[in-house]
Amino acid sequence: MDFVRALKTRLSTLISPGMRSVLTLDERKFLGQFEIGAIDSALERGDTRGARAELLGYYGIRVTKDWPDPDRYLTDLRLDLKSLEDKGIVERAETILGFDLSPSGIRPAVDSQGNIEWSRNVAGKREWLWMLNRHAWWVVLGLAYRSSGDERYASAFVAQLRHWIRENPPIPARDERHHAWRLMEVALRLRISWIPSFGLFRGSARFDDDTKLLMLRSIRDHMQFLSLFRTSGNHLLREQNGLATACSVFPEIRGAAGWREVALSTLNDELRSQVNDDGSHVELSTGYQWLVIDEFEKT
Repeated sequence: MDFVRALKTRLSTLISPGMRSVLTLDERKFLGQFEIGAIDSALERGDTRGARAELLGYYGIRVTKDWPDPDRYLTDLRLDLKSLEDKGIVERAETILGFDLSPSGIRPAVDSQGNIEWSRNVAGKREWLWMLNRHAWWVVLGLAYRSSGDERYASAFVAQLRHWIRENPPIPARDERHHAWRLMEVALRLRISWIPSFGLFRGSARFDDDTKLLMLRSIRDHMQFLSLFRTSGNHLLREQNGLATACSVFPEIRGAAGWREVALSTLNDELRSQVNDDGSHVELSTGYQWLVIDEFEKT
């Protein structure tokens, strides 16, 4: 089975346009990925430092004015955020600092440096490992930071973010068994965790400029990955919804306008093909009825 999987991945790489990460681009070329006039002007003058400052300042204003709030209910944590006072959020954040990340009670493996081992499945269940790589608990840390100002929460977020990006660069082709880059995880990670977390931690000194730029690089990679590959059924809804959401939040990234148009068109087509005349989903599962309604409501 491993040989067949490797062969399929190799063939997919050969026939697909392929994924080219921006993680290794030099800073000038990366800053050129943003369609912002002040950045373009600075780059034309050869002022890379000025372009960098313009990008960071731009998102500082964006976060202050109109950044999206986290989802009310974090399914991965079975946590209704609106039902908790600030004290309850902080209490849950404290358990997260101790790596209590899952309702299962199974903590992830942690190496000698205190880093989560993102590909190690200590629970023996694929869903648990995929959940681990969606990072839903970052939102709880972010809300706790916003209410308390305690930099420990920001430090945990930054350490985990930087380590995850370093250990999990984008794969070159679609692999629906991959622990971190299954398409649905890419989309959910963006929507439920990364986007709100960028806003929640924006004012922290721990979330420094280099880390912000690193996160923006990885967000750009997530968007490109979702634009290149797709699956089908209810997974496709989540993938395209995640892409449309990211393109709406980051319309300045080159390519975002076209990706958003394709994502919304795909969702419209899937509404017609996945929903029966009586309003039920074609997969006829109670859980999928809820999932599909939720995805179309968020479109």
